[in-house]
Amino acid sequence: MKSNNRAEAHKLHRAELPITLCPPDGKKPLGDGWDGQQNGLAWQKKKWTLKEIDRAFELRGELNVGVLYGPRSGLIDIEGDSAGAEAAILELFGGEPPIAPMFRSRRGLHRIMRFDADLNAVGKASVHWPDPGRGPLEIKLGASGKASHSLWPPSTANGIQREWVEGLMYDECDAPSLPTAVKETLLQSHRKAQGTVNTETQAIACVSVCLCKPVDEAIAKAIGATIPTGPGFRHRQLFHFARLLKAIPSLADADLQTLRPIVERWHQQALPRIRTKYFTETWVDFSNAWSNVKFPAGCGPIQGIFQTAISRPIPTVALNYEVPEIRSLIALCRELQHISGAAPFFLSCRTAGELLNISYVLANKWLRLLVRDKVLVVVRVGVRRRASEYRYVDD
Repeated sequence: MKSNNRAEAHKLHRAELPITLCPPDGKKPLGDGWDGQQNGLAWQKKKWTLKEIDRAFELRGELNVGVLYGPRSGLIDIEGDSAGAEAAILELFGGEPPIAPMFRSRRGLHRIMRFDADLNAVGKASVHWPDPGRGPLEIKLGASGKASHSLWPPSTANGIQREWVEGLMYDECDAPSLPTAVKETLLQSHRKAQGTVNTETQAIACVSVCLCKPVDEAIAKAIGATIPTGPGFRHRQLFHFARLLKAIPSLADADLQTLRPIVERWHQQALPRIRTKYFTETWVDFSNAWSNVKFPAGCGPIQGIFQTAISRPIPTVALNYEVPEIRSLIALCRELQHISGAAPFFLSCRTAGELLNISYVLANKWLRLLVRDKVLVVVRVGVRRRASEYRYVDD
């Protein structure tokens, strides 16, 4: 029988995340040349296979499992490791930290967010903020491939098991991109810590600013929202990217040549997470997606289905719930089941959240509630960006 940690190691490996394995209750990873007694070397370059994972657990016992940060995983970890960490989080994100996968450790909360290639300029495994010496936030970057990792639940360190915050497990909640302002704050903090920039670098930066047009915030958000989480998602995310661009009024009727620089930027940011390295392939797929988009984001048929659902008499079972939005969610599910006939229907917590004007985390909790109350039956659980399949139980 597999241990919880071994099962988690398998799960992370299947998600194509670069894992780390550490001795029981320890944080120092095993590397190349490990055996029953020695930890080995160069753990940051270690690539585990499922067979070797099983062998490690058999030889070393209940190992801890973690994830490597930086370009390989496309992730970073913002950890509150001292008093004042949550106040620092609010300050760093301007009072509105994004919803992110989050787990608890002995020292505080860990927020998992996406790595940005621009952070390679920092060139460090981790930084502290706001005090570069020892601020209340430790941000594990793994910049430029520097060794950086942390243990993920259900690993145990210092006798305390790490736990995901409800509804914010990594396969239930997508890791968000760093807001541009936060990224610039971290880069600026690094520049101050490094001292004065040489005059040649200043000249290059000055020319770059003069040549580059200001980036449209809506375009930046569209790029950040559609960067693939890993190999195998590029084609789907490009179509979603095209829908988001179509929803921007100034780009709705744009020709492809106007869009090409925007798609090039998307491709550059996606490179650490996709196998397709040539822009030509991305450009061909985007061009096809752009011509095939029928509904801009936010204007698809699901909106019409939702309006039909809430215009009809409320389902009897919905009367058991006082919250109007939950009643609307039940009505939506009934309508989707009606359209699907005998087959199950697809519904993601993100779509439900957008329709109900709530966070997708809350929508996810409500969908789970309806499953527990047997209003819905889960046919297949969605992972990462894939919607779950449900069946609505008639009144």
